[in-house]
Amino acid sequence: MSLHHKIALTFVKNIGPTLAKVLLAYFGSAEEVFKATPAKLIKVPGIGEKTISQLDFDAALKKAEKELVFVEKQGIEVIFYTDSRYPKRLKNCGDSPVLLYANSRGAWAWVRPALPQPEPGYGR
Repeated sequence: MSLHHKIALTFVKNIGPTLAKVLLAYFGSAEEVFKATPAKLIKVPGIGEKTISQLDFDAALKKAEKELVFVEKQGIEVIFYTDSRYPKRLKNCGDSPVLLYANSRGAWAWVRPALPQPEPGYGR
């Protein structure tokens, strides 16, 4: 699987980690998800016409290109859900992130924070 497509899968609007795993199971790889036609996507459990109409694979691929350049430049290790290095305990969580980033010291980071961050001045 190409790292570009793996990263791009995390940038597709309305596709969270749980649905991304369903897509991976259904199509077999991130590349195949991006090649899928609407007729094939509609057969995937959890995907409806509204979701399909909002999918923008091209935008996700463009955003992933920039991310890929950044991680390569910074020496950041990318660990995908199907990678043998992905933590087993985390893999057992249904909503675990599809992608992890690790720095040279082995510290992990998620693709996005688990909860939205409050706006500056929130609650004042």
